[in-house]
Amino acid sequence: MFSYRLMETGRYYLVREYEHGPIQLLQVMMQTDRCMLFQRYGIPLELEWRMLEDPIHEIIECLSDEQVTMWKHSFRSYEDAYLRSEDADEEED
Repeated sequence: MFSYRLMETGRYYLVREYEHGPIQLLQVMMQTDRCMLFQRYGIPLELEWRMLEDPIHEIIECLSDEQVTMWKHSFRSYEDAYLRSEDADEEED
């Protein structure tokens, strides 16, 4: 079992927060003496605070800068398609 303390500010991590939970992408936004703020990527984006010593089941890997660049390109394309789809749904109403 790991803790959030192992993650570094500004880095992106693939994690499994619970034993049989989904793999999620987190970016550590900032750290205080006792807590960490991170962004959970999905639709919608979420900001969340955790205690540094809170358990996390598995830190699968820290993404390299190249991997983050590739992911950002894919995420923006997906996000744009998702938002365009929502706009089309609203126009139909």
